[in-house]
Amino acid sequence: MFLHSSLIIVLVAMESMALPPPTLPVVFISGTTTKTFNRQPDDRGGEGYVWHEGTEAWKIFTNDNTFETKSRDYAAARAAGLPMGGEPRLPSLMRGTVQQGTGRPRAGFAIVSRWLDGTRFFGKTVGSLTNALRTQAISHRRSDPVYVRYVQFTMFSSFPSN
Repeated sequence: MFLHSSLIIVLVAMESMALPPPTLPVVFISGTTTKTFNRQPDDRGGEGYVWHEGTEAWKIFTNDNTFETKSRDYAAARAAGLPMGGEPRLPSLMRGTVQQGTGRPRAGFAIVSRWLDGTRFFGKTVGSLTNALRTQAISHRRSDPVYVRYVQFTMFSSFPSN
């Protein structure tokens, strides 16, 4: 797999688009799982809201338009052997309903992963990714397999704090 620098720029731009604050409470229901968030999210960007709950990160999507695409992406990352969180169940994608405040419930989904503390690259600049590569002593050559794995990992890993 070859990642072009324009893909990284597009990903950075996508993650930096902030959503408006959600109407509270936000309730996510999937099967027997019900999760209620009575406070503003710890992060918001791209297409969903992220809450830090204990050791987990819950990213709630208020529609299910991208569920299939994200499911395929996570399956591909697992198949490629990327580190995906340590626990067999994480990250997990759950389809369900999302209700904001007194609004009507809508089809949505959640990605639950392990919370990682640290510097967030996406939503900042390409320089942040470059600095992370330098800090970890990873080659900047886009054809280098270690570079490709690192970039793939940052695309599919948990949601770090700011």
